[in-house]
Amino acid sequence: MSNDLFPAEVIGTRHVTPLMIRVTLGLDGYVSSGAADEYFKMFFPAEGQREPVLPQVVEGRWVYPEDVAEPVLRTYTVRRFTPATGEMDVDFVVHEGGVAAPWAMQARPGDRVGLSAAHGLHRPPPEAAWQLILGDATALPAIGRIVEELPAGTRAKVYAEVAGPGERQEFDTRGEVEITWLYPGDAALPEIARRHDVRGAYVWAAGEAGAMRAIRKHLRHDRRLPAGSFSTLGYWRPAAEEWQRRFEQVAPGVRARVAVTRERGGDSEQCQDEFDAALEAAGL
Repeated sequence: MSNDLFPAEVIGTRHVTPLMIRVTLGLDGYVSSGAADEYFKMFFPAEGQREPVLPQVVEGRWVYPEDVAEPVLRTYTVRRFTPATGEMDVDFVVHEGGVAAPWAMQARPGDRVGLSAAHGLHRPPPEAAWQLILGDATALPAIGRIVEELPAGTRAKVYAEVAGPGERQEFDTRGEVEITWLYPGDAALPEIARRHDVRGAYVWAAGEAGAMRAIRKHLRHDRRLPAGSFSTLGYWRPAAEEWQRRFEQVAPGVRARVAVTRERGGDSEQCQDEFDAALEAAGL
């Protein structure tokens, strides 16, 4: 766990599309991880607080002062960061319920949140001839940054799943990018992955966790792509609280299976295989 935590202040907000709000934050000391899909934990104020209380890191754990309401944490993507000004854009999908979307819709200059250090997975190997990028609306901030940071001439095919034509976005890029927008009723992202020729590609996919698990399983076990030639990230789950409740009931067994794999010398991909298999066995 990183010791780096950053207080951040809202500078402004605007709608990118009807269902996507961009919040611009000002912060000091942040250093980019270098990955175009870098993500962080955002600390939102607890109920009754004007700004979140950030923890101290003690022996690798976040420790909060006693008798203080802990902030609410959610994971978000760095849409854009400008080191010269210390300004960061974070995009939020508008939806009912939850903590983050209502906060973003009501955010005003001067509001404060906290950020953890960021990490990312988008690291195409040098030998990749092109990129296949798959994601739903929650992945658009990362997709936008990936596309905009492509080196000149890099080929990429993007499939982006959104609510309708009004949610399409424009991206400036030096790459040779073909974007296909998917709407309700079109082929789902796992189907796109199954029917696509991925020879020579680096595949990056992010979105709903179940869909991402299916894509990863196909790429690793059906296509037998080598580790490092693909990255999948599960950003969200439907009925997440119910899923978490059910997971906590089986978590000790799931973690034990992964621990055995690790003790036998399994690498990170093999441990992920075991984790996914344990979830499927538990009906999750």
